[in-house]
Amino acid sequence: MRKLSVILLVLCCACSNNDPESLDWILGSWQRTDDPAGRQSYEEWTKTDDGYQGFAYAMRDGDTIFREEMKITKTDKWTLFVEGTNHSTATLTSLEFKQDSISVFNPALDFPTQIHYWIAGDTLKAQVVNDVETIDFNFVKR
Repeated sequence: MRKLSVILLVLCCACSNNDPESLDWILGSWQRTDDPAGRQSYEEWTKTDDGYQGFAYAMRDGDTIFREEMKITKTDKWTLFVEGTNHSTATLTSLEFKQDSISVFNPALDFPTQIHYWIAGDTLKAQVVNDVETIDFNFVKR
């Protein structure tokens, strides 16, 4: 019986997501709740062998009006790669990382120079920032 208890304890610890280096809280399909009228925006995040893969898009009247692909990987720091509609790639590196948030930056970009993601209850929040403008995003799982 003691062996079984030890095995169960080890399995429970191995299966729990207490990794302080994890961004698993970002996983899933998210719908923006604070879109401008007539627009629906979404982000979808999956886990990959080397990090996380994201896809964002916005719709108006059934047409896709915006799309970008994102990838977050970790070497010595977390790095966010964003490829937008115009096929240019922006690279932002972690400025701050906590168990429930990540902030990345690249001061060489025009906009955004910083991107912040964090989880607050059941809401995924994001903020894109430069010296002049800040745009807030609130998403719920769909």
